[in-house]
Formats: sequence, C-alpha cells, structure tokens
Amino acid sequence: MIRRQDVDYIFAKQSGNDTMYFFSEAAKYFDTSVSDAAKSSLALVGYRINSSFQLERLSRGLTWDGQVAPSPSPGSIVFLTPSGSSTPLGASTIAGNWATAVGTAPSYSDGAGSDYHVVGDQVYRLEISFLQTDGTISTSVTSYKGLQNVSAVIVALGMLDTTSRRVVAPSGQIPAATGNQMVTALPDSANGSAPLQTWRGSAYLTASGIPQIAASQLRIYERTFYLGGK
Repeated sequence: MIRRQDVDYIFAKQSGNDTMYFFSEAAKYFDTSVSDAAKSSLALVGYRINSSFQLERLSRGLTWDGQVAPSPSPGSIVFLTPSGSSTPLGASTIAGNWATAVGTAPSYSDGAGSDYHVVGDQVYRLEISFLQTDGTISTSVTSYKGLQNVSAVIVALGMLDTTSRRVVAPSGQIPAATGNQMVTALPDSANGSAPLQTWRGSAYLTASGIPQIAASQLRIYERTFYLGGK
C-alpha cells in the first residue's frame, strides 16, 4: 500500500461492512486495449462485501502514460491537488477519477467493473480499525493525511462455510434481510478495541437469527497489516 500525503485512499467506515480502496503494487487486471509499454506496476485495489455476502477484490491495473480516468481507461495514478482548503480537488481523488468503479459515498459499495472478482465466497463480514502511532486503536483516520498517524490497518473477517450457508438458505443465496442480521450480529468495532475483541463479546448465536447449527460454524479472523514508509 502506498502511503504518502499526496496519494489518496478510501476507508469507508459505516454501520455493518466496511470498504477500502488504495493504490498498491499488486496483482492486477489490464484492459486488452492497454499496450505493454503503458502498463505500470501500480494498481487501484479495493475490498468490499457484495450483495451476495461474499468478499470481492478490485484490482485495476494503472498506466504510466499520465492520462486521467475515466477516459481513457484505466488511467494513471493521480496525486492529490490542493484546492486552497483542506479538501483537494475532486479530480485528484480516487472517488473523483474512478467513480464508476468505487461507487458513491458514504459506503462506496455500489461500484461496478469487470475487474471485480470474488476472492472469498464464504466471507460475509468485513471490519476495519486502525492502530495509531501512539499505540491506541481507532475506528477512523484523518482524511487526506496519508495515514501519517497510522502504524497498521487491522482487518477482521467473519466467515460462514458453504454447507452452513445452505442451512440458512437452501439455494445458497442468503436473502438480504437474513444477511444483514448476520452482519449486525457481529458489532461494529469501537475505539480502543480491536474488532475481534468486540466480536468475541457478542451474542452471535442468538443475535444472528439463523439456525444454531449454522451459527455455531461461524469463524472469525483478524490480521494486522503494518504500513511501510511514509
């Protein structure tokens, strides 16, 4: 993940599942129209939970040609441009350049594109917190500051296996109302605590509203991703 004060990122914290978008050197997809000479090592990467309650990853390969998205696509990495206030010019942000891909605020969960792919078909819950440089855990970060006060991003996942999903819904497609109740049964993270600590204190077996035989198969995971240079 690129961490600079002049490079944008999106961490959309909200009730329920969170979403995130950032620039990184990572595996990516390029449109067939992009020449090999124009391809860069950078990608716009994102993670979200889709309407089927599965984890999706966006990985859009970017170019070195200096062109700005959305036309021509996919565009190059852009740097935040001051506008005379604390908010940079919209055209220099991820949301301003790749609005179709990342979707609309505040959730940024309704974007579309062929470079979204399911990477976790059992993952239905995504929660993010931030380990700050002073050692405290926060649920938010200061916008447009390049994560300068953040040491690491804490990511927690809630998973329900395919067999248990079919107990909840024989078709395997969890209805929205049921899925949303499953999501809220794993509460949003709180300042001062890692998401897993909050989830372990929840009454998931009863709050999820799904059969206990399925709820008992819930698996929760957490990983701390330490950030590199500033």
